[in-house]
Amino acid sequence: GTVTWLAQGLPTEESAIHIMKDKRSLKLTTTNIQKLVVFRRMDRLCSDISKFIDTATAYMGSAIEDHDNTTADEAESEWEEQNDDPHSDLPLPFIHIPALPLPSSLC
Repeated sequence: GTVTWLAQGLPTEESAIHIMKDKRSLKLTTTNIQKLVVFRRMDRLCSDISKFIDTATAYMGSAIEDHDNTTADEAESEWEEQNDDPHSDLPLPFIHIPALPLPSSLC
């Protein structure tokens, strides 16, 4: 049950780290195909995270809902800060990948 759920979260978290590194390494000269590859990986990751969170509610209940509200507020604030910066030269728009609700991140 819980151990399997946690084990499933580790590759998802690793994938999120790799995607964010890839996103940061993109340059202004990045082709649309290269951007699309990163977008597709991000989309797949978001789907994996949603499945992980759905499973998490079975094990952690309301702790997940409280964590989701905090994470959403932080993401919105970060998005506003980045999009208000006229010197931001990111080749991709800001996309928030939510933190996985592992027990260590809910404390």
